[in-house]
Amino acid sequence: MFKGFNFFVPSLVAHILISIFTALGMLLCIIPGIVIAAMYMFTFLFILDKKMDFWPAMEASAAIVKKDYMGFSLFILALGLLQVLGALACIIGIFVTLPIMYVAIALAYRDLVGFEPSTQNL
Repeated sequence: MFKGFNFFVPSLVAHILISIFTALGMLLCIIPGIVIAAMYMFTFLFILDKKMDFWPAMEASAAIVKKDYMGFSLFILALGLLQVLGALACIIGIFVTLPIMYVAIALAYRDLVGFEPSTQNL
């Protein structure tokens, strides 16, 4: 039940770095922030699935997204708009749209990279 805490420190450091990078990108006219958010959207899945440290996971995520910046940026923008619609539904809609967002990212990861057999049963 508590195996997830084995990935706490790499996930925390990755979250802090991604947040800083995305905030700096947003200050540079919003579009760079969206591209940066798209670049690192698979980081946490690499940390959990491939048991990578935070920096190699960020690099692996960026390498996947590098193949199609525009497509992944539009994907992250669509997920963000879905979250806005959830927030407009009296905040209650976020409880529906947030899981949809995470499942969409996980399915994209599964289609692009594939999960390790050992993590499919967790």
